[in-house]
Parts: sequence; structure tokens; C-alpha cells
Amino acid sequence: MGTALVLYALSLPLSMSATNISLGLAAAGFAAAVTLQNKPFRPPGSLYALLAFFLWAAVTRWIARGGPDIASLESFSKTWNVLAMVFIPAAFIAGADDVKKILRVLLACGSAVALLGLSEYLSGARLLGLIEQERFIGFQSHPLHSGGLYCMLFLTGLSFALRSGPKRSDAFFWWGCSLALALAVVLTRSRSYYLASVAGALFLLSFKGIKTLVAGTLIGGCLILAAARMDMGFQNRLDTLSVRNMDESARIRLRLWRAAGEMIKDHPLAGVGYHGWRQNIPAYSKKDPGWSLDPAAYAHAHNSYLTFAAETGIPGLLLFLAFWTFLILEQACFLKNSPDDGAARPLALAVLASLGALPVAAFFEHNLLTATLSLCLFFLIGLSRAPREASS
Repeated sequence: MGTALVLYALSLPLSMSATNISLGLAAAGFAAAVTLQNKPFRPPGSLYALLAFFLWAAVTRWIARGGPDIASLESFSKTWNVLAMVFIPAAFIAGADDVKKILRVLLACGSAVALLGLSEYLSGARLLGLIEQERFIGFQSHPLHSGGLYCMLFLTGLSFALRSGPKRSDAFFWWGCSLALALAVVLTRSRSYYLASVAGALFLLSFKGIKTLVAGTLIGGCLILAAARMDMGFQNRLDTLSVRNMDESARIRLRLWRAAGEMIKDHPLAGVGYHGWRQNIPAYSKKDPGWSLDPAAYAHAHNSYLTFAAETGIPGLLLFLAFWTFLILEQACFLKNSPDDGAARPLALAVLASLGALPVAAFFEHNLLTATLSLCLFFLIGLSRAPREASS
């Protein structure tokens, strides 16, 4: 199991295919532990809430299609992406050194990809294709996916950096990774994850006290201003955060949100059916004169809450919010009971910061069940909840 988790950590920034293979290996180890060793297995309450959402999503699709069919059950396929949260605590006993080893692999690999992306951005060379249209995508399929992934990695590095202790090599590693991963978020040009990263960082700083919060805010603000002065692309993205300087993508989002509101108004109970956005958006776009749909408009409302409500109705949105609330409450409980071993508390805080940061970005994109983000988030959740043993 430990080797599979190291491979999982190594593959997350590099390849979703390799990550899924590693997840399969770890899941096989979990199945063996449960069946052969007769280990007790108790799924977390949040899993039941998620399955309830998937069941309702299937029902909404049945309603939209006029009857049940096997394809409507595709919502349950996303359960795969959260499995790490279930099997790691059930089959992996982690010492502080084990946790740090896995996280060092994850953050070092992510930082290496980030620095390679920075070199491509500065040099103009595109040898590995880590930069597309002047935006960092890494080895992911979209800059927003990279933004979410590197936002979580940044928050994990920052949490450990703030609690790195007196050992200079540890402090240098965690702070160095935090800086590299923050640069990756900047280069994605994702304003959603600019806001999410800032929100998560403020949360982590607040746990160190008011002095650390004030000092960290001032230092972070200076670094952001310096980066904006050195990179006009970053400066332009920051400028468009203002309502007075909205760019075309922001104006398109407003149109999408209005269309989602109309769908919710017309179908408040069951929505237009899970994954029914693509089929319904053309008709709703005609209500907005002058709106010519671009390819991105067919995907979703670029707002997770509006997308869930438009596709699965108000009950679907409430079920999903219940799931996310369960996650936060469970994680807060693990934080409260986490041992002071140098790994459990920083990781639990990093997960809580991520659980708070991603919903911030979700106001501007549909990210909360995206595979890239889920495979990382629920891996960190599972690792943070693994039973602890004393460090050797």
C-alpha cells in the first residue's frame, strides 16, 4: 500500500492515466486487507451523502429522458475519484515520516513541473508543451484543472512551511515548494484560483496567530505586486477582476449564469437532468439577444452551484452542499484530534484550507467533481485520516 501511495503522489502532477493505475493498485491492496485480514471497514458519512447526490442525479436524468436507462447511472462513475478517501484510512497505518515522504514526493514533483513550465514561459520554447496560449497547463488538459491542482499543492506546502520547525533543510524544502507551486498558479492565469489560493493562504496564516496573519498578508501582497510589475500577463488578469474592467470571458460567464437561472426557474425540482446542460443551453441562449455560443458555453455554467441546481434542481444542489459540509465537519474533527507529530496537524489544516478554497473558485468554474482535482483532494483527505503510529 505504501509503495502504491508513493506512486500515486508521483503521478498526480504528471499523468492522470498513471494516477488512475496507482489508484487501482492501492484499491487492490485495500480489498485484500479487508477480505484476507478481516479488517473492519466503516465508510465516512460524507460518502453516503455523495452517493445520495449521485442517486438523485440519476433520477433527474431519468425524468429528463422520460424513463430509466442504464446510461443515467453514469453519475456513480465519479465515485472512483473519491475512493482514496475511503481505503487509505482503512488499510494504511501511517507514521509521520511516511506521510512526509509521500508529500515530499508529491510537492517535489509538482514543483519540478512548475519550474519547467516557468522556463518554457520565459524562454518561449515549448519543448514539453507545458505552456499553451501563454498559460501554464502542466501535464493536465486545461489551465483551470492545473490551477486547482497546484492551488491545493501550494496550500499543502504552505501549511507545512508554517510548521516546519527548527530544521533548516525542512524549512527550505517546504518554503521552496510553496513558492514554486504559487508561481504555477500564477502562470495558469486562472483568476478563480488566484482568489482560492489567497483565501486558503489567509486561513492557514490565521491559525498561526494575528501577527503571522498580518505579516504573511503584507509579504504576500508585496510578492503579488512584484509579480504583477514583472509580468504584464499577470497584471492584466488581476485588472480584469474589477467589475469595471471585465474581459470577454467574464461577460460570457454573466450570460451563462443568467441562462442557468432561467433553467432553475423553469425546472426547480429536478433541473434539466444531470449532464443536460449541453442539450438545453442553445434554447436558453436564444433568450439573450446577441449571444453567439462559443464551445466553452456548452460544457457548464462556469459556476458549480448554478450548474448543479440547473441540472439536478434545488434538491440536487442541497445534497451536494450536504456532502461538502460533511467533508468539512469530518476534517475539523480529525484536526481537533490530530497528534502533534509534525505531519498530522499540518496536513489536516492543508485539507481544510483546500476544502474552503475550492468552493471559492467554484463560483467561477465547475470544479468540485473534476477528476484532476478530486484525485488530488481525496488523496490528501485519505492520507490525513490514516491511523497514526509513532515515528521511528
